[in-house]
Amino acid sequence: KYRQRHEQGLRRYLETGESPILGQRIEISAMHADGTEFPVELAVALIYNQGTPLFTAYIRDITEAVTNREALEAAKEEALSSARKAEEANQAKSIFLANMSHEIRTPMNAILGFTEILSGRIEDPQQKDYLNSIQTSAKAFLSLINDILDLSKVEAGKLEINYQPTDV
Repeated sequence: KYRQRHEQGLRRYLETGESPILGQRIEISAMHADGTEFPVELAVALIYNQGTPLFTAYIRDITEAVTNREALEAAKEEALSSARKAEEANQAKSIFLANMSHEIRTPMNAILGFTEILSGRIEDPQQKDYLNSIQTSAKAFLSLINDILDLSKVEAGKLEINYQPTDV
């Protein structure tokens, strides 16, 4: 199927000395005797024999290389797609954690506030002990919520670190 282009290229070279394929390696398709096409690498070289230009074509079947290249490209696209999906899932998780933490923090602060009010009004030692357990658990839970919020800030790149001296 390249015969006409081949003949035009020869004429152009003989008339002008210009050839876009000399000294280059190009990929084109070739045809087996049974008519099936396959990819080849073509390199054309020029030599002179007693002043007469002779062209030599080197043709190499690159079916395996093309198949491998296409498989590599497909694997690369799949990996990029998987990485994008993983990043989207990670962002969704971070957003969910931040929203959930904020939603849980509000009622937890109410629990802590009301237990503080109740601690000033309850006199019974057993009830005070129960109330103390509620407050301790609520504070631990609030600390966990704050840690989750900090984690989501770290993942989002929004955690601000304040450096200050500390008494060890």
